[in-house]
Amino acid sequence: MLEGVVERGTATNLKHAQYKIAGKTGTSQIANANEGYKVGKVRHQASFVGYFPADNPRYSCIVVVYAPNNNVYYAASVAGPIFKEIADKVYASNPELHKELKLEHDVEHNLPIVKAGHFKQTEKVLTALSIPAKLPASRDNWIASKSNSETLDFAGMKFRHDQVPNVLGMGLRDAIYILESRGLQVRIVGRGQVTRQSINAGSKVEKGQEIVIQLG
Repeated sequence: MLEGVVERGTATNLKHAQYKIAGKTGTSQIANANEGYKVGKVRHQASFVGYFPADNPRYSCIVVVYAPNNNVYYAASVAGPIFKEIADKVYASNPELHKELKLEHDVEHNLPIVKAGHFKQTEKVLTALSIPAKLPASRDNWIASKSNSETLDFAGMKFRHDQVPNVLGMGLRDAIYILESRGLQVRIVGRGQVTRQSINAGSKVEKGQEIVIQLG
């Protein structure tokens, strides 16, 4: 019954893809001392009490929010999200609650995908992690990689100061450094590595021009 509250009842916003939460919402009006419930300013109390993982309970918790503001007082909207945030952190930090990962044993190699970036920084990390790599002999400041079945191959990247550089595949820090060093104003959308740039690489640089980089 308490699982149903989260699965299809008043607390469906607490659903989690990795584990089940069970519990009950509670929304009540607070009495004004001895004057009852409908005299003066109306105040509410929102609460959620529950346990998780619902199919093998390990933790229980109750969250009570007294007189929430902004005219939002229903428990599912006020106390529920606090409960879920606490539960998520507990779940994420407890290895016993996670299933063992099933590794793919038929994979021929396990090389990382390396973002395009600065030569010396990339070389330092690969050396420290003992990852086999073929670095370009020219030792350009910037390099891009492509993995194959045995090693990582890198090629040098050259940029002209009067042209918009190609920052696709780079991390945010490197992309911002290269673009701003050419006088461009960078606007960022998303997170991850650069997947798209609003000005084509090779275009003439116009100082102060805005360029949007999409991360993914």
